[in-house]
Amino acid sequence: MSLSSSPGKIGRFFGRVGIGMIATFVGLAIGFFDLANAAAFMILSIVCTAGISLVVWIPIWWVVGRFIQWVVASLSSSKDSCDKGPAESQPSRRLQDHEKAISTFIQKARAAKLCEADIGNRLLAAGWTAEEVDRGRKMIEGEK
Repeated sequence: MSLSSSPGKIGRFFGRVGIGMIATFVGLAIGFFDLANAAAFMILSIVCTAGISLVVWIPIWWVVGRFIQWVVASLSSSKDSCDKGPAESQPSRRLQDHEKAISTFIQKARAAKLCEADIGNRLLAAGWTAEEVDRGRKMIEGEK
């Protein structure tokens, strides 16, 4: 993995490590009942081992940070799904996405000069139902 080819992955990694480091520090401060002792424990464990303890700390921080991100994402997505009414439910959105995918395929196939029977047969062979193909065609006709 090249560093220049994946700046997003590197940013997410350091973000998770940073979140985990803060959460671990807070956990240690609660456990030691003192911020100074928690800071001393973390710093001395790194300094006294000449940084070798980072082999342990960094994965711990990453896991803790990833867990916190997962919890936050889970809570925010469950809140979003509770706020939606029946008209905004996921299945209807997926249906619209399928219709858009079919209509996009039909438009590209027509631009490539494929006949309507060929287009329909290819969509049916790909697993789409005849009803979905018809709705995709109707979407295109409705746009004109």
